[in-house]
Amino acid sequence: MTGAPDAAGVFYAVSRDSARTFSAPVAVSAQRAPMPSHVQLALGGTGAILAAWDELANGRPQVFVRVARDGASFSDAVPLASPTATAQFPVIAVYADTAYVAWSATGTIPPAHHEMEAEKVPLEPVGATQVLMRPVVL
Repeated sequence: MTGAPDAAGVFYAVSRDSARTFSAPVAVSAQRAPMPSHVQLALGGTGAILAAWDELANGRPQVFVRVARDGASFSDAVPLASPTATAQFPVIAVYADTAYVAWSATGTIPPAHHEMEAEKVPLEPVGATQVLMRPVVL
């Protein structure tokens, strides 16, 4: 959805009256260029919202997430994949208070070395493409 003049992006608005009115849109990702793609939204049991998408960063697609633990105020965007990999097509699954974000990646994918790095899903690669996953606590 676009909502800002001269900007493409993803915006979030909430209605508490059966869609008669909406809050002012909050930019989840608003860029003059490039445009976010493959946007996924998930709602946790506590009312937290997770947004995941891919967009160009440093010349290659990267997957980003933002969390609104209070259902309205989003955290800063966090890249999930290594900057040396091409990462795209995020999907989200929610279980209890954790969202699991998975995406496809190609390129140089270093082994996970700290909690912000992606964990490899134990699936066989498809050609040069790997499926990676990272849990995000809601």
